Amino acid sequence: MDARTWVKDWKKKKGVTKPVKGAPPPAPQPIIHTTGHYTFTPGVNRHTGFDIAKIPYALIDCAEGVHPCNFPQGLDRGPFTEALIQAQLMIYSKLMLADLDAFIAYWLIDRNLQAGYSDAGFLKRYVALHEEYRAMVRKDVEAHGYRWED
Repeated sequence: MDARTWVKDWKKKKGVTKPVKGAPPPAPQPIIHTTGHYTFTPGVNRHTGFDIAKIPYALIDCAEGVHPCNFPQGLDRGPFTEALIQAQLMIYSKLMLADLDAFIAYWLIDRNLQAGYSDAGFLKRYVALHEEYRAMVRKDVEAHGYRWED
């Protein structure tokens, strides 16, 4: 039996038919993903040695494409930002997020937020920027004739 005959026989057996010209394509079958069978067990991955609760992702990659002048400043600059800046300055490209706690302790970075920081204060500092951006989006929406709902 040659390959062509085998494929034709297989298609007949599986009920595969040629699509009809001009007919709409068949609707895709939905794929359902569930996690009911999954249980998380903290520990160490025996293959990599990493703590499986922590992602082996380079700290320096968290700022990929962000210029340091755009990092949080003043009251908004917390320990994560400080560690990220230190890692960039020292070119610690292999420092992983899993090692962030040890890195912060080694460089004596203060783990507390800046004195006077509050989420309400953060919102007040950026409300003008937010309103400016919202006005720009509204203008763009109206220019293109989209319907805007508040």
